Amino acid sequence: MVEIIVMNEHFEILSIIDDFSSLVWAPTFFGVGEFQFECNIKYLNSIISGSYIFRNDDEDTGVIEYFNFIKDETGSRNLLVKGKFLKILLDERAVHETMNFNNKTSEEIVLGLISRHFIETKQFPRFEVQYANNFTDKISTQITGKSVLERIINIEEEQKVGCKVKYDYLNDKIICSVIEGRDLTQNQSENDWVVFSEERENIFDFEYSKIKTFKNFAYIAGAGEGNERIVAT
Repeated sequence: MVEIIVMNEHFEILSIIDDFSSLVWAPTFFGVGEFQFECNIKYLNSIISGSYIFRNDDEDTGVIEYFNFIKDETGSRNLLVKGKFLKILLDERAVHETMNFNNKTSEEIVLGLISRHFIETKQFPRFEVQYANNFTDKISTQITGKSVLERIINIEEEQKVGCKVKYDYLNDKIICSVIEGRDLTQNQSENDWVVFSEERENIFDFEYSKIKTFKNFAYIAGAGEGNERIVAT
């Protein structure tokens, strides 16, 4: 039986929910996964005091970001709880200095960013980095500005690696590591393909939406003031 374990900011158990009415658990390789679940209003005090949720059958830990009251088809009030996985904590620190990485692996860069901002200078409790040391490709880059999470996501997408942030409940540690991705598309022959379709019954529902949020034009202003300033487009 799947159980949702609600924990406070110190990762102490507040309650165990085994009678939730719905659960969406959506991990991702790049970026940060999300979750949401609906449960009885009797868990309100735990949710109010809770910071994290943990599942008894999965390694991901969720960070509670939102909850609200909703009504079901019978008119009963339930709780809708939403949030993102533990990796979202990396968004709480900015890369506040220029960091140069020369001839380093993606693992060394990602875990170096985390070590610098969450362990060495910020002393975040529980954070540890775990090296696999099986990466061979090396790059050189300079990183400054934006959050640690944003910078790591850039590296993930460029280098096709994934940064994992997991809570080790038995040892009370937050372990950060880097894993290599596997190409499971039909464009390769090394790995078995993964195909999703309604015919295969591994897609149960879908939505389509279109949102215009992009821009493709920018002004770049250089030194000088007024008419003396050089502006390029």
